[in-house]
Amino acid sequence: MGRNRLKRVVINPRAEIWKAVRALRGGEFTHADVLDATRAVSGTAICAYFKCLVAAGIIEKTFDARQPGAASVYRLARDPGAETPRVRKDGTEVTEGRIYEAMWRTMKRLGAFTVAELALTASTDKTPVSDAAAKTYARTLKKAGLLRLLAADGPGNAPDRLLFVKARDLGPLPPRMRQRKHLWDPNSKKVIWPQVAP
Repeated sequence: MGRNRLKRVVINPRAEIWKAVRALRGGEFTHADVLDATRAVSGTAICAYFKCLVAAGIIEKTFDARQPGAASVYRLARDPGAETPRVRKDGTEVTEGRIYEAMWRTMKRLGAFTVAELALTASTDKTPVSDAAAKTYARTLKKAGLLRLLAADGPGNAPDRLLFVKARDLGPLPPRMRQRKHLWDPNSKKVIWPQVAP
């Protein structure tokens, strides 16, 4: 009799896979081990993410199964931490999430800022933040009520100053734009903008 799989939607399958990999990091593991640990993630998703993790040097094969019915064996080669590694098929890092993290931390630290100040202060050599990215993110957070426009205190052509609304601090994880259609809060795991009717 086949295993009874849970039927639920997994918002972030990679996060579930990574959690399982880290739980098994003391030894070696196979796709089946991770499938058992995650329950609601497909084998296809596990295979695809494993390829990305191998390319990034985060996990490595200790046994490469080439015969039907045999299972490849892996081990954790490098543990970057609890946060799910965001890597592409070629092993390169996806930096979009890091840009949100950098801007979110910077907004909270500065309190009040212009878009240019946000981009400049949040930028690092490894994670540059463009004015366009800062403008788009700030505009969306303003619509969601996380930022508000300060009264202009300079000449008419002075850049808008925005204020981080401390009462709307969602937590340590930055809200993320999903296809520029809505804003997702990973802390509460809810869409916070636009408001969804109950």
